[in-house]
Amino acid sequence: MEYCRFSLLHGLAFILLALLPVNGDVSYSIPEEMKRGSVIGNIAKDLGLDLGRLSARKARVDTEDNGVKYCSVNLNTGDLIVQERIDRESLCARKASCVLKQELVLENPLELHRISIRVQDINDNSPQSFKVHVVARDNGSPPLSSNVTVSVFISDVNDNSPQILYPAPEGNSFMTELVPKAAHGGSLVSKVIAVDADSGQNAWLSYHIVKSTDPGLFTIGVHSGEIRTQRDISESDSMKQNLIVAVKDNGQPSLSATCSMYLLISDNLAEVPELKDISYDEKNSKLTSYLIIALVSVSTFFLTFIIIILGVRFCRRRKPRLLFDGAVAIPSAYLPPNYADVDGTGTLRSTYNYDAYLTTGSRTSDFKFVTSYNDNTLPADQTLRKSPSDFADAFWDLNGSPEDLAMMSTVHLFLKACSIMEHSKNFKRWLRFLVFSLLFGVSFGEVRYVLLEEMQRRSVIGNVARDLGLRVAELGARRARVVAEGTGQLCELDTASGNLLISQRIDREELCAQAAVCIVQYQLLLEDPLQAFSLVLDVADINDNSPVFVAGEIHLDLVESTVLGRRFPLESAHDPDLGTNSVREYKLSPNDHFALEMSRQLNGNAYPELVLKKALDREAKAEHFLKINGIDGGNPARSGTASIHIRVLDANDNIPVFNQRVYKASVPENAPFGIVILTLNATDLDEGVYGEITYSFSHLSDKMAGVIEMNPLTGEVRVSGRIDYEEASTHELDVQAKDGGGQASHCKLIIDVIDVNDNEPVIEIKSASANVAEDSKSGTMVALINIYDLDTGSSGRVTCTISNNAPFKFVSEVKNYYMLVSDGKLDRELQPEYNITITATDTGSPPLSSVKVLTIVVNDINDNPPTFTQSDYDANILENQPIGTFVMRVKAEDTDDGPNAKVLYQISNSEVSSFLTINSDTGELFTSRPFDHEQSVHFQIKVIAQDGGDPPLSTTCTINVFIKDQNDNTPVVLYPVQTTGFIAEDVVPMEAPRGYLVTKVVAVDADSGHNAWLSYRIIKATQPNLFVVGLHTGEIRTVRAFMEDDESKQSVVVLVTDNGPESLSATASVSIVIGDGLPVLNELFEFADESQNSDNLTLYLVIALSTVSFLFLLLISGVFYFKLCRRSYVCRSTTASLPVFPTTYCPPSFTDLSRCGTLLKDDRYDSFLTTGSWRGDFRFASSTDTDTLKKRSAAYQKSTLRRTSADRATLKVRAGVPHPFYVVQ
Repeated sequence: MEYCRFSLLHGLAFILLALLPVNGDVSYSIPEEMKRGSVIGNIAKDLGLDLGRLSARKARVDTEDNGVKYCSVNLNTGDLIVQERIDRESLCARKASCVLKQELVLENPLELHRISIRVQDINDNSPQSFKVHVVARDNGSPPLSSNVTVSVFISDVNDNSPQILYPAPEGNSFMTELVPKAAHGGSLVSKVIAVDADSGQNAWLSYHIVKSTDPGLFTIGVHSGEIRTQRDISESDSMKQNLIVAVKDNGQPSLSATCSMYLLISDNLAEVPELKDISYDEKNSKLTSYLIIALVSVSTFFLTFIIIILGVRFCRRRKPRLLFDGAVAIPSAYLPPNYADVDGTGTLRSTYNYDAYLTTGSRTSDFKFVTSYNDNTLPADQTLRKSPSDFADAFWDLNGSPEDLAMMSTVHLFLKACSIMEHSKNFKRWLRFLVFSLLFGVSFGEVRYVLLEEMQRRSVIGNVARDLGLRVAELGARRARVVAEGTGQLCELDTASGNLLISQRIDREELCAQAAVCIVQYQLLLEDPLQAFSLVLDVADINDNSPVFVAGEIHLDLVESTVLGRRFPLESAHDPDLGTNSVREYKLSPNDHFALEMSRQLNGNAYPELVLKKALDREAKAEHFLKINGIDGGNPARSGTASIHIRVLDANDNIPVFNQRVYKASVPENAPFGIVILTLNATDLDEGVYGEITYSFSHLSDKMAGVIEMNPLTGEVRVSGRIDYEEASTHELDVQAKDGGGQASHCKLIIDVIDVNDNEPVIEIKSASANVAEDSKSGTMVALINIYDLDTGSSGRVTCTISNNAPFKFVSEVKNYYMLVSDGKLDRELQPEYNITITATDTGSPPLSSVKVLTIVVNDINDNPPTFTQSDYDANILENQPIGTFVMRVKAEDTDDGPNAKVLYQISNSEVSSFLTINSDTGELFTSRPFDHEQSVHFQIKVIAQDGGDPPLSTTCTINVFIKDQNDNTPVVLYPVQTTGFIAEDVVPMEAPRGYLVTKVVAVDADSGHNAWLSYRIIKATQPNLFVVGLHTGEIRTVRAFMEDDESKQSVVVLVTDNGPESLSATASVSIVIGDGLPVLNELFEFADESQNSDNLTLYLVIALSTVSFLFLLLISGVFYFKLCRRSYVCRSTTASLPVFPTTYCPPSFTDLSRCGTLLKDDRYDSFLTTGSWRGDFRFASSTDTDTLKKRSAAYQKSTLRRTSADRATLKVRAGVPHPFYVVQ
């Protein structure tokens, strides 16, 4: 038993590991440019779908990326037809393979099939050259001809101007490039990229600088378009350089295009070395080599291990299973060949074969000697050990080093766990834990991909099948699809390759705004069985946005008495990019009075401040015009420019002063509009215009401008829009207080948003329909529901419940996704549909909830056969009725719905099935032939009521048809025989007395019942008063004695009439001759019993049959007796010459078996240890040895080997211990 369990465990291990990583697809191949309405193929036939249910299940063709629907399905024929023009060149450009992905969606229940349409290229584009075959043929007889091939080459002309790709012209703006001032001669500044649609020499492009600010400073490569410095940049060079580059082709005449480039020389920009070559990472190369070596080693070890297991199992089957659990030294000198040990271990002849059957009918036992290790007895002092645990100990040692465990594969660890389970007492708990661990590891996986924003559509993000350990074929077979969580469908799954592809433009700024990490969650769903994997897309930022100043011109009014070192915060440049791609530095145009320094907010955001370095003098210069550049950290860097207009005012020596440097306030989200958050206060010691203070926000974002407003006179900060905690929990604002003289001071306002439970849970039904068959097993998924809450913390935790009176429940294996599964047996006949109320409640205070009603329709299955109103029917039909006569109507009802409830009637095939016809719709029975009661009185016919289900169910009822008799047969006179021209004569003695029986008219009527009752009367006679006929017997008797004057020949006509409603009759003519001298016969009233002879004959036959049977049985008994005696004689005669071992040589634990018959070398014994096991306890089979039999005592010739009941009670079978056998005379 231990070995069986060990084998079962390892078999289960390999099966589970093989199944760990586990609606059909259809592919078509069509040429491009097929006409609209052309048939691609019959998708209903190819997918094995029921054509009649396409319309009922709302079949439609959809696309995986919500793109153009190139095809549609005809619901009447099931054909897939072309709906839009299919151009291979526009779809796939010059790709070698062009596959169009479409989806067939079926509802009730939801089913998805992927359609792959391979678009074949046709010759629909004009070639650059072609050949024309011209044939010249004369009109002779026979005509002669000659042909020539004309090769036509389409030569290119210079009809396309060069197109500049970089720098791309954007309206009237110029592309700005930053040049380090420390750049040396020959440094690469930028590159102009252009293309020409022509070919050959017409497409050769050359680049020239046609105009520049400093002609000797920059040069451009004639064929490369690279702009480089000709010399080092000096101090006298202008900081702004304009270049106009002309790009010309090499055609005749030449065509050209120009572009303008704006170069800005910067002091603080370091020179970037050119990337001449990228060094190869040797570490990656070594790592790859190590991985290959490790993979080969593990694979070799795994295959070797499997080979060893198979070899050991094969050897175990070839070798005998000697289940000795202890070491017993058996000296061969004390073991006579015809003795058996019955004490402990039990020793028999080495080649004997024993089978122990431990249960009724058990043909595979735990105790079985197959062959022997020795020809005689076991070797002396030899110990045999063999148990299933030895097999496990030899190969599964869990005390190995950590290094050995680290090199084991999953299969090895799993099998080691099986070995532990085999020897563990808690075997079932180990097994359940192991299976659950495997399934849990498969059902919950997460794959994270990092991708750049603005990648091209259909770009590959990663191979989901490979990363999740799935087979590519599984994706289509299990209807894999990618489901978004609260965002648009940005990616799609290519089930043909397993690649996750980008389906639409991904803009990180639109998705995540200014969030530091942009994570997009998707779920990969697979069906049959349902599995869900989490796909996490980390969208990385690229430098695709330039810094922008909201105000293109900044106005500052400064008093000429402003102290040196005074700082004036400037508006920050807004760059939607993050990280290194955001604004990193600001540069101020060179001037004598101002410098630019950076300051940081509490959240780490930097903004520029203008610092006064030199005193202002309004009389010397009343206005200053500066330029500020915001430069991001991208590569290449992008920048934005704003103008600063500074007006120098007369002295206003006091500035507004805020009560505190930083103001803090809190406001609950969704606060009502107009509520005052706080009031800012600033004072100015000046009077008049210089003392009038106005409040405003500095560099307030567009989003916050619609949320918070400030009264410029009072400093009240009010709510002007919706404040949402989920968007931002804290707002930091810069407030400016400015007097009438232009003096301003600044403070910070920090507003903390208090979260409230203001978002109800959202319930989204992901399934298009919710239908379930009534025979669905418990746990069948009905609908997939996504429930989430936009709140955070306890307000964002959601509990989901459904109505209690429905046999459904929620199962959640993926966060925020709930599967509505059946939880009990469904019966459409009891309830055809359920209205499930889904309630989602969060744990906020007060809790908010959402309710959605989901209607689940229980689809009918054909589970109820039609039922007749009664099992047997009786019908009565008059004979001779015309064909089509109505007989009766049977009715059967079916409780199913739709086609399953439509009942059709038919007559079961039999010999009488052609007697009646039935209306298959109404069950009305009609005759199909006339019936004759005289031929058939009664027959049975079976009617089958069959519904329209698939497969159909039917019920049969029996109709007993009784044919009623009609009086349609006239009586037939049997005697006297009425033959034309001949009348039989009856002779009557002249001396006949009165009442003498003359003759008897015998007639029959084929009808039955009253219609067959016959009456007789004489309608005509030679002498009317001479004869009379019995009314019901037909006997003609004399009325009186004959007289001499009576005529010797009398004629009597007898009328025979039946008893029908309209009686029918026949006549019989009787001729009677009166003869003299005839004896008068007495009537025979008694008849001799002739059955006595028949009874004697039967008795003789019984005696003869008994005698013959007895002799036959006696003969058979004699044959068996002589055959048995002959075998006994042969047995005695063959044992006379064999020696007998004396009992003195028998060890105390052995019993002499010589008196019980010699055991041949290959004798086989079967021991049946339970009642009914082959009706015996210990039996001899046949012998295959030709050796002589040993001497047998005559006193024990008829003895048999069997066990007593006491022996059966004490016999215990344990694994590894041989069973003792007792010999009882």
